[in-house]
Amino acid sequence: MTSSISSLNEEETSSKEYRDKFDVLSALWVLACNNPISIMSYNGIRYRLKLPADADIESLVEERGELFRPGVPPRRLEEWKIAMRSQVRGLQLNNIPIN
Repeated sequence: MTSSISSLNEEETSSKEYRDKFDVLSALWVLACNNPISIMSYNGIRYRLKLPADADIESLVEERGELFRPGVPPRRLEEWKIAMRSQVRGLQLNNIPIN
């Protein structure tokens, strides 16, 4: 009896992990589709989806690469970095916490 209960608990756990993986993947895809800025960082995704720091977003994106556009042209990436830095500076100048 105990072995069947532990087997059931293992199935529930792996089912929950499987569901959570696809919940995160779905949320990530919706975020990517609806985001006005098409460039997102893995840390930004973790922050916006309120995921733990060790959430393996990179593997999810790699496993389901057909859902996402990998890579960014270097010039566009630099423009994005400048825009993000200026937003952070603006928040700091207005004493708005950025954490």
